Formats: sequence, C-alpha cells, structure tokens
Amino acid sequence: MFFIFGSPRSGTTLLARILGAHPDIVIPHETDFLVPMAFVCDRVRDASTGKRLVADLVVGGNDFAASIGEFLTEAEARAAIDGAAYTASAMAGALYAAVARRAGKRLAGDKSPNDLHFIRILHKAGMLAPPARCLHIVRDVRDVVVSLQKTGWAPDLAHYFARQWSNANLYLHGAMRGDGERYLLLRYEDLAADPAASIERACALLGVPFDAAMLAPAARAHARYQHMAHHARLAQPISASSVGQYREQLEPGLRQACERQAGEALEAFGYGSSSAMP
Repeated sequence: MFFIFGSPRSGTTLLARILGAHPDIVIPHETDFLVPMAFVCDRVRDASTGKRLVADLVVGGNDFAASIGEFLTEAEARAAIDGAAYTASAMAGALYAAVARRAGKRLAGDKSPNDLHFIRILHKAGMLAPPARCLHIVRDVRDVVVSLQKTGWAPDLAHYFARQWSNANLYLHGAMRGDGERYLLLRYEDLAADPAASIERACALLGVPFDAAMLAPAARAHARYQHMAHHARLAQPISASSVGQYREQLEPGLRQACERQAGEALEAFGYGSSSAMP
C-alpha cells in the first residue's frame, strides 16, 4: 500500500484523484482510523484485544461507508485485520490489499490530510514501515493559509497553523528522506507547473507505468466533489494561478506570523523564510 501525506489545501486530493485514475491504482475516500489504529498498536500489547479494537475503529468510524466500505463489507474488513500480524503496517497493508483485490487493482493507497498532523505516532507505531510507500506533498504554508481562510475551516490560524505545518512536514521528511525507494517529496508548485513530470516521479515510486490519461481533467471528476466549493477546480485543467497568491491576499501580520513560525520548513522546502512586505 501507499500513503499520500500533506496538510489540508496542499493538493492531496488533486494528487489522489490523478493517481486514482491509473488503471492499476485505487484510493478510497478519506478514512479516519489510521491514527487511532496507531495508538492502539502502541499502547495495547495483547494481539487479540488490539485487533478487536482496530477492527471496531475501522468499521465503526463515521467514514467507513464512504471509504473502505465502498469496497469491503464489515465482515471482510474484520477478516483482513484478523488475518494479519498484529502490527500497524501489517493490518493496514492487509486491509488495503483487500480493497485492491476487490477493486481489481494492483495497488491501493490512503489519502487523509489530517493524518499528517499525527505523523509522529504513525511513525512510532510502525505504520510507515516497509513495504509501505509515502508520497509527501508540500505547499507554501502562506498559500495554504490563504486557501484555508477561504474555506472558513480554521478561524484562528495565526495562533498555531504555520508552526504545526512546519513541525509535521519536517518530521515526515526527516524520518523518510533517507529511503528513496519508499519516499518521494513533491511540491505542489512543481505539480502545478509541470504535472506530467511530478506524476511520472510518483508512478516510478509506486512501480506503475506513467499513463498520460491520468492527467485528463475528466478523470478527476467524482460526484462526491460536485457540491464542495473547496474542490470546485478539481476537474478543471491544472493551473499554477494560485501559486504565490499570498503576496496579494494574505494580511501582512498573518504573513509575518507564518514566516516566523514556519521559517525552518519554508527554507527546507525551498520557499524562503521571509520576503519584502508589500
């Protein structure tokens, strides 16, 4: 299996929809069980107890029907977990292997943006262990904040978000960057500027051939996104028009807060930690 990690509004859905258009890949809708699964594996020693708790988390989650449940029944999901070794990577791998088989695909992946902010427990619990592969997409946090402001999801961004973005992305990159066969860092800005080049790299990591048809706008369309304003551009041609939007749209005080809180990560990912104020 593979993971797509990135903060909200960083292009995770775009990347997932592109990859999900590949004939060999399936990516269920966002899940909500990987983080609690990791905590169970980290805290519960007894395998039978742990597996029961994990299965309950998977099938009892609010998003089961729209995600894993689109492919597996509750009984099938429980069976996949029960038949795996009691490790986070083995149980997640077994579950997604079952999804891939049911979908008639070679490979299944997970895309749940909120998981990045709990990356330390995922790593500690062994969720990222081989053979799992990680696609890590980052976007300039200043543009992320502009996009989040438009959604209205987080009204108090100035107090925490850039620091959280910095910590989570740096942790994942530091933990995985030495394993080039299982980890790939993609920048949203590069994906927007040259989609084919970025997706070719992603396909190489996943061991599938690049298929130009994956980039067709129609391939990204799905009924679940039709009435989501924050995904209005998903099925349109990929554009770099929103890259650098913070220069005109981000209030100076918030921009300074982002650069102060996330300076290390902005430098590490090639964005520069500060710039002249408009």
